[in-house]
Amino acid sequence: MISQFGYNPGGYENTVTELNSEKFTIKLDYNIDDKNTITAKHNYVKGESISPNQSGSRSINFANAGIFFPSETNFTTLEWNTTNGRNLSNNLIVSYTSVNDNRDPLGNPFPRVSIDDGDGSITFGSEAFSTANILEQKIFTVTNNFEVSKGAHNMTFGGNFENYDIRNVFVRQNYGQYQFDSLADFNTYFDNDPSNDALADSYFHSYSLLDPAGTTGDDIQNAAAAFNYSQLGLYAQDQWSITDNFKFTYGKAIKSQIHVSPRAGFNWDVNGDRKTQIRGGLGIFTSRIPLVWPGGTYNNNGIAVGGTAAFGSQTFVADPFNQPLNGAPAPGSGANGGQIDIFAPDFKLPQVMKYNIGIDQKTDIWGLIVSADFLYNSTINNVFYQNLNLKDPTASLNNEDGRPFYDRGDEIDPTYTRIILGTNTNEGWSYNGTFSISKPFENGFGGQVSYSYGQGKSIFEGTSSQNSSQWRNVVTVNGKNTAGIGNSQFAFGHRISANASYEIKWNENIKTTFGMFYNGQQGNGINYTYQGRDILNDDSNDNALFYIPRDQSEINLVDNNGFTAAEQWAALDAYIESNDYLSERRGKYAERNGDRGPWNHIVDLKVLQDFSLNLNDKKHTFQVSLDVFNFFNLLNKDWGKQEFVNSSFGNVGVVTVERNGVDPEFSFNPNFSETFTSFDDAGTRSSRWQMQVGLRYIFN
Repeated sequence: MISQFGYNPGGYENTVTELNSEKFTIKLDYNIDDKNTITAKHNYVKGESISPNQSGSRSINFANAGIFFPSETNFTTLEWNTTNGRNLSNNLIVSYTSVNDNRDPLGNPFPRVSIDDGDGSITFGSEAFSTANILEQKIFTVTNNFEVSKGAHNMTFGGNFENYDIRNVFVRQNYGQYQFDSLADFNTYFDNDPSNDALADSYFHSYSLLDPAGTTGDDIQNAAAAFNYSQLGLYAQDQWSITDNFKFTYGKAIKSQIHVSPRAGFNWDVNGDRKTQIRGGLGIFTSRIPLVWPGGTYNNNGIAVGGTAAFGSQTFVADPFNQPLNGAPAPGSGANGGQIDIFAPDFKLPQVMKYNIGIDQKTDIWGLIVSADFLYNSTINNVFYQNLNLKDPTASLNNEDGRPFYDRGDEIDPTYTRIILGTNTNEGWSYNGTFSISKPFENGFGGQVSYSYGQGKSIFEGTSSQNSSQWRNVVTVNGKNTAGIGNSQFAFGHRISANASYEIKWNENIKTTFGMFYNGQQGNGINYTYQGRDILNDDSNDNALFYIPRDQSEINLVDNNGFTAAEQWAALDAYIESNDYLSERRGKYAERNGDRGPWNHIVDLKVLQDFSLNLNDKKHTFQVSLDVFNFFNLLNKDWGKQEFVNSSFGNVGVVTVERNGVDPEFSFNPNFSETFTSFDDAGTRSSRWQMQVGLRYIFN
């Protein structure tokens, strides 16, 4: 790479992630009189994150394919509390926040290159979504709450105003992005014979149509999205103590664009002795929308950012500042082109209806408290996406699968690439249930054990900052424009947790505390999909769910990598049979997040040692802390291993599409099961034990 293209991709082993920050807080409290207090506070945070790309068990990622992310935040608040000393009080908070984020690629500018290498991949070059990425936010908020207590009623009347001034430069793939089917294909660019150069499977490039030609990266100015957004909310609430042991809370919130959010809740001390308490509520909750979503309509408006794409027809060009246009409008030309993001005029902010019920029962056995909670969420409004520039399917597959086949290169209006429409859907729900037993801290001991289960369904999860990526990343059977409801990636399944602490007080000045924490959790959801060429062909991100064949006649395997079709089928058939989920769904499609990764169990240990002194009527404590994460791995190297499924955002490619079209051909790696999972070896979830020592000074 260095000798051929003059580009240093960095290393691919033992890369180190860094997070450096500077922060300070200034706070001033002023008691005007016995009825009025003012608090002024300013927080400053400056951080730099250096995140080189890291390799995994199925990927070789060179360090300079990572991200450099500096950020600076200033947050100022002024709070005024006033009371008449009896039944009236008011709280006013005014705040101003400025946030400056500037995300850049590591290393020198170079096109992003991804290479399929068997069941793995190789990646190098400038991170595609950091090539021009600046976000500047100025946020002004005013919140006022006026409380009135009268008899059995405690009423709150309030309002909240928020104003956002946003400037966002975002031009993805500004230096070009290429995908190659094999390492052999990319290696053709090292023989100095252009006639032998292999074509990239896909190529993308975006640029400014409004800035002068040759303007790239953070120098892009005219294509920036600059807009203001304001939200006003008014609300009223009453906490009504109907009896001494029954409280009922109800209220209503109204937000701009008229979102009404009525709510009600109660807390009932059944016998008035706080041994049996039943609590619950219901209400509508309205979410903010990530401002990068409406901001996309200012970036991707068909006149600011241009773009081009090619599939199987573009050779690699190493110059990041002179990428091929393939007939698209020229940079700085002021012509129309690129992607368009739009939202329906009647688009509503995300809203859910929440119902919850819970009970706490204090027992006569060691003072244990038994609790049960259930929460159900029903979607009222959530975001839904379609690509209006995608034509209907051109054909269907000529096999048992029979799903539709699209022509992604034949847009309805070829002037533009994607035209992404955001609307609403009311489909979706989720629930979470928890049962717990807790021992309140007494005589130096306390603890808790709980079991939780969560499940949910949704269409679009809303996890990306780009409207197009919301659409592109959805996992389907028949195509993204017909996305249906499926298992949510946020449903955590089964989870068991426990903690216990024991305190030994040696004397008035020396105390030792031991704590242990356990977490056992089901793995994340798995989407069994295809890899390689696109079987649906509605976008370069196929994300098509796998059809599980009943027998060899239902999948057209071809000889590949030294394995015959018969040998591949024998291995695939054996793998399906060994997988409880897949074996039960032969002749059907895999479901979105239909299966889950393996359970993981981890125990952490915490030890606190306090040394105290009493000086000048004040207690001064020096506290030494010792944290051992994954404590059992310290005891035995074979314990505490954290096993995870090797996936790309939950997608696991079972078979490879060697040739797409209405008669697709597939291959299967007989060694697939050997790379299906791996052990995590990074962060606090690492399979290796880690130790942390701290020192704290406490005075009061």
